[in-house]
Amino acid sequence: MDESIVEVSQKTIYIGGKPVFLLSAEMHYYEISADLWQENISKLKNGGYNAISIFIPWAFHETEEGKIDFNSPKKNIAQLFDICKANEMYILIRPGPRNTHHGKFEYLPKWLFTNYPEIIDLDVNGTQAVFGENKKPIVAPLHPKYMEKVKTWYEIINRFVQKYQFPQGNIILYQIDDEFTFNVESQYFSFGYHPIYNEFYHNFLKKKYLLVQALNEIYGEHYLTFEEINPPYPPKQNYTHEYSFELLPFLDWLEFKEWVISEFISILVEFVRDNDIFIPIYLNINSYKSPINTQHQLTHNNVLYEGSNVVIGFNFLPEVFHSQVNVNCFTSWHIEWLKSHFHNPPFIAKFQEYSEKRPYKQLNTHTLFQLSLAHGIRAISSNIKNDNTFNGPTQITRSLEVEKLHNFIKTNENVIRSLVKSYDALSVAYYHPYTRLKSKGDIFNSLNFGFSMDYEQLKINYKNYLQLLTKYFIHYDVIDLHQITGVEMAEKPYIMLYYLGWMEHETMVLLQEYVENGGIIISFGDIPIYNEYFEEDRTLYSLYFAKAKEELNITDVIWIGREHSETILHINKLYSYSLEFIQNAQILAHSDDGKRIHAFSRHYKMGKVIHSGIMVSSHIDSVDMLSKLFEDVNFPTKNVSASGECVVIQNLAPNEERLITVGNLNPNPQNNISFNLYNPKGKKFAKNLEIDNISIPPHIFSTWHAFMRLSPNLVIQYCTAEVHEYVKTEGTQKLRLLFPILKNSPEPHFLGKISLMYLKGEMKIEPIKGEVRSTFRAANDEKFNYCMIEFSDSVAFMIHYLQITYTFEIEKETIEGI
Repeated sequence: MDESIVEVSQKTIYIGGKPVFLLSAEMHYYEISADLWQENISKLKNGGYNAISIFIPWAFHETEEGKIDFNSPKKNIAQLFDICKANEMYILIRPGPRNTHHGKFEYLPKWLFTNYPEIIDLDVNGTQAVFGENKKPIVAPLHPKYMEKVKTWYEIINRFVQKYQFPQGNIILYQIDDEFTFNVESQYFSFGYHPIYNEFYHNFLKKKYLLVQALNEIYGEHYLTFEEINPPYPPKQNYTHEYSFELLPFLDWLEFKEWVISEFISILVEFVRDNDIFIPIYLNINSYKSPINTQHQLTHNNVLYEGSNVVIGFNFLPEVFHSQVNVNCFTSWHIEWLKSHFHNPPFIAKFQEYSEKRPYKQLNTHTLFQLSLAHGIRAISSNIKNDNTFNGPTQITRSLEVEKLHNFIKTNENVIRSLVKSYDALSVAYYHPYTRLKSKGDIFNSLNFGFSMDYEQLKINYKNYLQLLTKYFIHYDVIDLHQITGVEMAEKPYIMLYYLGWMEHETMVLLQEYVENGGIIISFGDIPIYNEYFEEDRTLYSLYFAKAKEELNITDVIWIGREHSETILHINKLYSYSLEFIQNAQILAHSDDGKRIHAFSRHYKMGKVIHSGIMVSSHIDSVDMLSKLFEDVNFPTKNVSASGECVVIQNLAPNEERLITVGNLNPNPQNNISFNLYNPKGKKFAKNLEIDNISIPPHIFSTWHAFMRLSPNLVIQYCTAEVHEYVKTEGTQKLRLLFPILKNSPEPHFLGKISLMYLKGEMKIEPIKGEVRSTFRAANDEKFNYCMIEFSDSVAFMIHYLQITYTFEIEKETIEGI
């Protein structure tokens, strides 16, 4: 690695050739006295942070047009950068132009709207576009006057960045804009009607359809030129569409907005690169849905994709913490989605676990830190709220969690750097065009366009299956049907997805060839019979020979099992299908004495499809429905399983060491839990690891260690506590371990276990503090002898083995939470 630059690989950020796990916090320098900058930065550094995220508010520094102040004491950012460098704190620079959630104008100067009101976008009625309770004006991002002013602002800011970018200074990442969803991704008609878009929109349609005659045929219109076409207007509330292709202009409109955002971001990148700024650029996003199509922005935009060193980060906001189950599902899906799209380390660009409506809980910080590490996150930027002095109880408590994470990473740095998450054989497919269908009220209810089911409800209920996957201990990766090749897809044994009534022909062919060559698809919802132009296309129909028929309210549905039949419980939505060549299909679920079919499977050449219209709740009992589907396709043994309702995530290192993240999702302790953990690549140690009779405190996540080698003759087979300090000296080793519990919660009888494997010689356990129980087992026919150590509270003990003394200090750590 080049020691003079900042580089990003698929798993790691390298600064000066060294891998760095970024732990960053925002510091709003403009809200506090400059006299406190040094003190606050020192507190952050001592709290475990190694970087500071600095937003530079345009409105703060240029209160009047043309009068920019970087010299006043509170506005001297050069002084701030110098303090960061002196404290060896990296800087994530954020020059805007916007900063969402900050005031009516999002830190854009008020004079910008007063002097140039023409930059404000228009809604479908031709009035100025605004958003939210504060009526924030929405800027038309490609307006020439707006871009002119942004360019000037960037040129001024970049003079400082040039001087302080790495290696001259400590600025290592440069954020473009902020949450560039414009906060309105769920609305079709609230923005985008500014006249400046007309030419862009016409050129977009020309590129897609080439000839206006082709567009007319698909739209069912009679335009003479593309220039006659206006952006779509909302249909009447009770208007019933005769043809599904009448949806297409609205879907094209969302795709065009994706292009607008892509173009805006690429222009900002050019502004940065033209000013000789070469550090990586990063973008933070709130949503993977349209009109945010980051796949398009990177893979189809040469300015961004080729040599720009761009990092994409996702925002984790307070709404994520509705429940721990939701946190795990959200974290798993979004991080795997990031991995499927971009070749940079997964990055939480804005981590904000509390708000005015959701008070701070240490448990939330604890939970997300544990899950982030388990799912492969290698950079976290915390969003500090309402306590910029870092003296309040929220920041002090949060800093404790940051410091613990910092110590854990530092102690286990070598193994963490080489970890690979243990995946099962399932890939969940993402298909971006489906996110363009927005159901705002009843205007775009798919039932009004001739389809047989409400697609918005289908998508909501499909998310329940994603939650059930985590409860069923299925660890999936995500594939993007727009990016993956046929060769890459052939390496995926099982693919799960939902369908709407249409799909691009090229994607349908990709899926057909996948099944033809031996792949297995587990699908839900509709079955596409239209291509991207809403022309009839039977490519996928030839796999299923079925058509969605109707949505039902029946609850008496029978599943036909291999050994016996049973009634399905917890049904949220139910769809039925009409089948051709029914004799060649296997009916899996039906109602009304077999007259209505709700799930079926078919073999197609070397592969198989299984399709279900049974949309269940996310209740733990619904895992049984998921297991039935996986049983029908002979899904292989999972790499991870447990006897209780908990989260288990296994990460594997090349030396066969494992980190196992375990979490209890329930308000009560779980006792006598058994775990089965499999490493298919295991050679030195057993591939299968069984951990029995474990008790887990309520609501707590912990990262366990397995096959951690202390010496050539001594190995920790598993340890249900976290190693936060490991010091080796001649003849001695010291390990400090933490076992987290929730404050004021009932405690299980035994909190932890350490299983040791040793090859030869005598081992002696010497208690120092607390009660320690130890059990020895001779090798017999196995290679290793075993010693099991159990503890129920904070304890300390020494192990004397082969002239080395190993000291274990285990501390019970209390987490504030519920």
